Amino acid sequence: MTDVQRARDRMMDVHIKRRGVRDQRVLAAMRAVLRERFVEPGLEEFAYEDAPLPIAEEQTISQPFIVAAMIEAAEARLANVRFEQGDAEHPAYAASSFDRLFCASALVLMSDINAALRCWRDLLKPGGTIAFDTAAKPFGFSQRASEAALRHGVRLSYGEVADTPERCRDLLVQAGFEAVDIRKAFANTNPVAIDDVIAMYDERLDHPAWRGIKEARAETREAIRADVIGSAIADAVSGYVPNDMALFFTTGRKQPS
Repeated sequence: MTDVQRARDRMMDVHIKRRGVRDQRVLAAMRAVLRERFVEPGLEEFAYEDAPLPIAEEQTISQPFIVAAMIEAAEARLANVRFEQGDAEHPAYAASSFDRLFCASALVLMSDINAALRCWRDLLKPGGTIAFDTAAKPFGFSQRASEAALRHGVRLSYGEVADTPERCRDLLVQAGFEAVDIRKAFANTNPVAIDDVIAMYDERLDHPAWRGIKEARAETREAIRADVIGSAIADAVSGYVPNDMALFFTTGRKQPS
């Protein structure tokens, strides 16, 4: 068995099945996708870890559990699947084209979240459902970086968009949806080695959610980096840093006509 096969088996057993994903179609799909083919060069060994990773066009591939949970939560009925690349905020589809939509880990990156949700509402058939995930608290490494940035005058808003049930519900209601379900779940409880924390910070500077740090002055960037690493070292136990990550999984329904 290769290292990739072992990593894929671990992903299925530890990150997906153990956390309650049961739909056999979802499990089969998650096992079939070769995630290492989608990540940036040099990150192949991390493709099956329970964390998002950068891919092309300044986007990320969501962590495995989120993908599996979102599909199952939306009760997707996948028959014929077609992958397309385009502008998620202005998709080129006719109104009332879909029964269900789900957005995995990207809602908080939209330039106008309310406008995007209203657009997606129009794409749904009457009575159709939408599901999305957003950062809750704790949010692991990303929360550590966001708090460090704020201490140095840089605000990363992605962690504040829908980090409470009330904010999740408000997003749905403002876009004209009925709130169906909002639940909190832990997406990761695995600690991270100190060296990996440093590597993760340096790799994620190109992520759209971290644009505020990347565009800050050089001395501010260095101060934030030192703050993140220093706090991680202070919290480490036997060389490993706690990295608990929670998410809100939110489901809404378009009103029947």
